[in-house]
Amino acid sequence: QCTLPTTTTTIGTTTTLGLYTPLSCNFENDICQWRNDLTTSGTWSRRQGQGNGPQYDHTLQTEDGWFIDT
Repeated sequence: QCTLPTTTTTIGTTTTLGLYTPLSCNFENDICQWRNDLTTSGTWSRRQGQGNGPQYDHTLQTEDGWFIDT
């Protein structure tokens, strides 16, 4: 499940809007709605661990966490 960013605007009352964007996926549970382009040779892979990706996970604020690469 992907988390959706929210925006809160205060103009007399508070309104919370859920906004979905392809970039809102943190890849902690799955690859959300990212799909491989069948016309290219690259393939998205969900990975975890150091040495092949980020050294620090921005979602968990630790060295653990998931990311995708191709």
